[in-house]
Amino acid sequence: MKRFLFLSSAIALTLISCKKEYTCSCVQTVTTSAYEQYGTYHPQATTANTFSNTIKAKQDEVESKCKKGENLNIQTYGTGEAQRTVTETVTCEVL
Repeated sequence: MKRFLFLSSAIALTLISCKKEYTCSCVQTVTTSAYEQYGTYHPQATTANTFSNTIKAKQDEVESKCKKGENLNIQTYGTGEAQRTVTETVTCEVL
């Protein structure tokens, strides 16, 4: 009986630590502030893109790799009335 318990717990431990496939899903959002250029008004604009990647690894490794894909980038372009700010954010989660 003890052998059976030892063997079954060893198998269970092996299965728990196995590498599985997980999907890292990310959303990239880019927002450009409103600005005027050459007499033309450009309203604030936002675009969103979704992308995903399948990773075969342990769950904690996948979560770490997935979080490394997150990003925040803020850039300013132009001068005067034509000055605008572009903000890019990328947020990721394991599904």
